[in-house]
Parts: sequence; structure tokens; C-alpha cells
Amino acid sequence: MKTRLICLMAICAFAFGCSDDSTSPNSGTPGIVLSSNDLVFNDQVQEQKITIKADGPGTVTWQINGMPEWLEVSPKKVTLRDQSPVDVTFKVDGIDLIADVYNAPLKIQYTKDNETGIDVTFVVGATPLMVVDTQEIDLNEFQDKATFSISNGGNTAFAWEIQTGSDYLEFNPPSGYLDFRTGQQVEVTVHHDEIDAEGGLAEYLSNIRIISDFDQEENIELSAHHYEEVFRQFDHNIVDAEFCSFRNRLIAVSSDPAQIHIINLDTGSSHDVSLPAEPTSVSVAPDRFMAAVGHNGSVTVVDLETRSFQQTYETEKDAFDVVMGPEWWVYVFPNSAAETDRIHCVNVATGEQADHGGSEIVPGTYGYLHPSGKYLYGSRTGTEETFIEKYDIRLGIANYLYDGAEETGETDNGRIWIENGGGDYIYSQSADVYYTSEDTQDDMSFAATFRGLDDVVWVASSVPSNRVALILDKGDVNDEVRFYDREFIIPVGEGYIPEFATDQGEAGTYYQGSAQYVFFTEDGQT
Repeated sequence: MKTRLICLMAICAFAFGCSDDSTSPNSGTPGIVLSSNDLVFNDQVQEQKITIKADGPGTVTWQINGMPEWLEVSPKKVTLRDQSPVDVTFKVDGIDLIADVYNAPLKIQYTKDNETGIDVTFVVGATPLMVVDTQEIDLNEFQDKATFSISNGGNTAFAWEIQTGSDYLEFNPPSGYLDFRTGQQVEVTVHHDEIDAEGGLAEYLSNIRIISDFDQEENIELSAHHYEEVFRQFDHNIVDAEFCSFRNRLIAVSSDPAQIHIINLDTGSSHDVSLPAEPTSVSVAPDRFMAAVGHNGSVTVVDLETRSFQQTYETEKDAFDVVMGPEWWVYVFPNSAAETDRIHCVNVATGEQADHGGSEIVPGTYGYLHPSGKYLYGSRTGTEETFIEKYDIRLGIANYLYDGAEETGETDNGRIWIENGGGDYIYSQSADVYYTSEDTQDDMSFAATFRGLDDVVWVASSVPSNRVALILDKGDVNDEVRFYDREFIIPVGEGYIPEFATDQGEAGTYYQGSAQYVFFTEDGQT
């Protein structure tokens, strides 16, 4: 009986060990248990955890597959032992996703070919983000256009439009529609002629309001500078000035600071370019928007179009005056202690330099370009007799021709001014008028005088308007500009320089203006 009982117990034990467990796919290997088979994420829920453990004793290795780019799982693969649970973290990132619902059916493989699943859902809500690339636009008097960009930095498309209370602003386009991660450039135009200006140089501020159909709003402050008059004050010492009629720009040089100033007479605005040394004189080219600036021992060329310093040429001569002629030639009239000297000629395109040919000149001579571009005239100063001289520049390097001593003699005094625009007169600082001509018999011969005037500060003439303007030399304060009929040399009117206030003056304190230069515009109407 004892032996039979033992055998029966062994048979029973064998039968129990072979019973089927539904969580174990293979004999002796456990399955896995997930704490959740369904995860839902949204804009507020970006991270969740589940627990995975073996459903029985033993060892089982599992691995999660099929993750999309917007889902991060850690860890992805684990070997479980003895039913020890493991936390698995799921993180979503919707930064590159548009607003939508995204599903990811993940597969968890374990124990060879066995697998289970987990469904991950990511609900990406609409997050509009309108981005404008600037908050301020500043336009000077020369500028009437600017651009800015509107871009979609969010995850959903939106419509936008521009609102402003300034009638002088125009936008192209004024509205639009932006898809996910796209942008639009907008051009804004300032119509200066529609600005209700009070006069003078002023800043006009406008708020540009950009709104979207998601009630987003961005604002840009636009500052448009506008000048209604041509009266302008300078806070620096003007050394010399010339007028460029074909651009309606006054070109002046100053000391302390050493700069060239490009002044728009339509707006009164000024653009300044620093110079390498203190200037002594300036001249504007007749055939391009460039200027030559004289210094002691050098001459500088400035591109007025780009408002940029170009190059400085060493001349070994101090410039009393400088003339920029055609074909890139610059003529430096010397200032030296010598009794006589020569005009230094510089080709700023090739770098060629040479002194003028023929008779020498007296240092301290002013130079002037004839409108034909073929000749220079010079007026002596600082000598007992002040003559007008003529030089030929048709070959580039100047060549002394002759002077008008017999006609001008001691009656002339200081500077002269040559007519542009088809005229044939030379005006002198002693209020006399001479002819300019290709004929040597007529050239620099006496024509007329401004009766009742002894000396003038500056002269300008206009052939189109048949007018001559003279600043009368009154000593310390030259506040009168007198106008004459150009043909008959008779007075037709006068104007007076107004009083003005400066930033340094006290409130209500005005100063009498004193004229130094006068110019006509190309049509002679101003």
C-alpha cells in the first residue's frame, strides 16, 4: 500500500505542472501586463506613464515599435525578471504639427513573435501665432518706401489685414492669408504730398495695426520725416558750398566736424559723410553726381549718389580751391607761400597726376569751370591787381591760355561766377559783368555793371527766368538779396533773410540771418 500511494502522488504532480496558462505564450515564459492600452494627449497633457510587468515568474523581453516622429517613448526595450514592473514614459511634441488629431497604433513585441498593442491619440489644438519682423519703421525725407514681413509661426492658417488712421500711408498688399509656416512681405509707401504738414522739418508718427481672424494683433510705429520748407539751420561751420542743379541738391563742406553735407532743397534734409581731413573747398562734377573736396595736401572724391567716401589722393599741394571737371579730372588750385605755383591736375579714374602747362599762376586763385566743360577760369586774390585768367582743359591736363588784365585790371575784386544754362556772362565780386566767349577778343571783355553796388558776397544767375540774384555785402550781417533783370541789369525786387531761433538760444530769442550763398534751381523758379 505504501508503494502505490507514492506513485499516485508523482502522477498528480506531473499532471499539474503541464496545465495551460493563457498569459504565457510559451511553456516557462511569462507574458506582459500593461496598466493601460489607450493614451490620449492634447495641448495640456504632453506626458504620460504606463506600467509594464510580467504576468508570471521568469524572464521576458519586450520592445515597442512604430513610434511616429511626434512621439518619444522611454524606455523602448526592457527585459523583465520576476514580475518586476517598469514605468514607461510617453511624451508628445507638436511643434511641427498643424492642428489635427493624430493616431499611433503602437506594437509591443515580446517573446519571439508575440505582440500586444497600445493606441496613442494626440489632439493638436489650433495655436495661431502671427509674427511681424519689426516694431518700428523710420523713414527719412529721401525715403518713401519700406518693407516688413508677416509670418505664420503657429500651427494653423489665418487671415490678416492692416488698419491705420493715416491717409498718407499705402500698403501692398493690405491684407492676406497665411498657411502653416508661410510668410508675406508688405510694402508701405509714404505719400509725402498727402501729409498735412504745418511747415518745416517734422516727424509724423503713424500706428500700423495688423490683426488676424484669431483676434491676434501686432503694432508697428512708423516715423515719417517730412519737410515742407527749404529754410534750414546748421550746427557746423560751412567752409564752401556748390549747388547741383540737375539734382536740386546743395553740396557743402564743413569743419569741426570735417564732413560733406548733401542737402535736399526740396525737403531740407541733410545726409552727412565724414571726411578724412578738414576741407578747404568743394566742387561738384558737371557730368555725374560726385564731388571733389580739397584739403591741405590732398583731395577727396565722394560719391554723392551712394553718400559714401571713395578715395583720397595725395597731391603735395594745399588746396586753396578745387574744381571737378568732366571725364574724372580734378583741378587743385594751390595755396602756398610761393610767389607763383601751378594747378595740380588729378584724374581720379586712373590716378594720373600732373601740373598744368604754360604760365604759372598766383597762389590763392579761385577756379571755375566753364559750362562747356572745355575751359577753366581763375580769379586772382591777394594781389595788387586782380585778374581773370583762362585755362584749356580739353585734353584733361590744364594749360594756361591768357588773362583779361586789360579789361578787368584793378576794377575786379575777388571771386567771379560764370553763368550756366546757355548764358555768356561772368559776374565779379566788384559788381561788374564780363563776357565769356570762344573769341579771344570778346572773352572777359567788360559788359555792364550793377549800378550803385560796390561789392557783393555771392552771385547766381538763371537764364530760364532771366534773373540775377546778388547777396549785398553789408559787413557783418548780409541780410539782403537783390534781384535784377539779367538782360538789362536793372533791379526787379529784393528779399531779406528772416530771423531764426537756434537750439542754443533761449525760448523766444531770435537771431538775424546772414546770407553767404545764393543759388537758382535748374528752372530758375526758385
